[in-house]
Amino acid sequence: MEKGLALFLVCAVVVIILGIGLDYLGYSKIANALGYGISAVFATRANIDYYKKMLLNDNGWW
Repeated sequence: MEKGLALFLVCAVVVIILGIGLDYLGYSKIANALGYGISAVFATRANIDYYKKMLLNDNGWW
C-alpha cells in the first residue's frame, strides 16, 4: 500500500470523527478548518515524498 493512500485513509477517518464531534459542540468553523489543515500537510509533503521516491529510491516508510 502506498504511503499517500494509507495517510489519506487515516487522516480521512480522523477528520470525519473530529469534524462530527466539533460540529456537535458548535465549532463548525474549526471543523471546516481542520480539513484545510490536513490538505496543507499533504500539499507540503507531496514534492518531498516524490523527490525521495524518484531520485533517492526511498519508499518513505523506513
